[in-house]
Amino acid sequence: MPLKSTFWQKSNCLVPHEVGRYICPLVAQTGSATACPVNHPHAAKKGCISSLPTSPGNRVRHQLDRQSQEFKRIYNQRSACERINSQALDLGIERPHLRNGRSIANINTLIYVLINLRALRRIRERLPQREAAHMLKV
Repeated sequence: MPLKSTFWQKSNCLVPHEVGRYICPLVAQTGSATACPVNHPHAAKKGCISSLPTSPGNRVRHQLDRQSQEFKRIYNQRSACERINSQALDLGIERPHLRNGRSIANINTLIYVLINLRALRRIRERLPQREAAHMLKV
């Protein structure tokens, strides 16, 4: 969609940012939206209009191919990290009740060892199921 105009969004946001107003390509080429192929409800007025922030980061976010294997791999890695962080918060790593740095480092190490042991237990619980499924295939 071609860019028609830009403006600064200052309401309903914490940080003011530039927003671009994009219009229907049919309106941009012909000047009228009478031949809208999707029969959009706003076609009779000004045509289809979309407003998107124009910052490079936002543009990349909208243009991201979320079906690619690389995106899925990175998304899985990030969600795994978020799950680990969530477990760590549940175990009290965010606000330790200790006073010195060495004690906090020791308790954090123990918490991460506990998280790894839980993950290893889940893997070992699934292992017999995978072996049984593999034996059925052979």
